[in-house]
Amino acid sequence: MELPYTLEGADQDASTEKSSRARGRPRRADAPIVPWDEVDRLLVFGERVKDEATGRDAVSFPSYTGLAERYGVSKSRIWQYAKRAKCLRRREESREREQARYEQKVVDFVISPVEEDHVQMRIEPHVAGRALHDGHRAALDPAARASARGGL
Repeated sequence: MELPYTLEGADQDASTEKSSRARGRPRRADAPIVPWDEVDRLLVFGERVKDEATGRDAVSFPSYTGLAERYGVSKSRIWQYAKRAKCLRRREESREREQARYEQKVVDFVISPVEEDHVQMRIEPHVAGRALHDGHRAALDPAARASARGGL
């Protein structure tokens, strides 16, 4: 009875493989090349994805595990980089800056004297409430707007 493979051939292939690869920790040159600037951008600013339910663009922040799988490194390497680069703190600062920019545009739009007399604008309650909370009460008050423009 003849076997489909011989043990001698299998041993020879394994021995040549072992001799060509050094034992122990891989060399630094063999490590995967990770574009850390792109990882940083994804962790801080996220990536745009299309919301399937509404069809609108949304920002999604990938998980450490997802980034690790995407770039072929361990989750702990991504975590170490995020901690060292303070990515989560920078993400929060970026979100606050974007929110402040949005609120300023809303306030500027409300104060706009061009269409103020002709069109009554409706401000979303959560935006108006946030503006009032942040000290923009004068911007939303018609009398304060008129006195700020110099005429009453």
